[in-house]
Amino acid sequence: MCYDDDRQRTVLFGGIDQNGWLADTWEWDGTVWVQRQPATSPPARFETSLVYDRQRRRCVLMHGYGANGLISDVHEFDGVTWVQRTSSVAPGARSEHAAAYDEDRGVVVLFGGFGTGAIDDTVWDWDGATWTAEVGMAGPAPREHHALAFDAARHRLVLFGGGHRETWEHHA
Repeated sequence: MCYDDDRQRTVLFGGIDQNGWLADTWEWDGTVWVQRQPATSPPARFETSLVYDRQRRRCVLMHGYGANGLISDVHEFDGVTWVQRTSSVAPGARSEHAAAYDEDRGVVVLFGGFGTGAIDDTVWDWDGATWTAEVGMAGPAPREHHALAFDAARHRLVLFGGGHRETWEHHA
């Protein structure tokens, strides 16, 4: 779930319920939930990340777990339709990761999650066209089920949890 600052709507995609995998798009305007019916939509999934890219004015959905296992893709929602984006370099399929929008650098940052057979500790940046791995820096141990947010006042990403009672800060 993410908040679309320009359209002043909270956007929700997918999930899982007693009937199975979901691939629906919902918006909350502060009063009522409205199900959107975009012409195209990502495959059903849960344990994904949805982040608002303020510079590009769209919600960015990445990775997750679907009916056929781990997913490695990126879809963007502009308030009307979903568009799948591709990059020649990309993080491996994963779920249970965390992501946040770094306002200073204008990129979506993804960290960790459960990948194919392992829990990951790589930091990835998405600029709307290309994934770039941040390499050569000491950081948090591999983790899943953690939270990541951008602290605009202090110009840092803040990470917490994932089975660890510790807080990490990242600033590029």
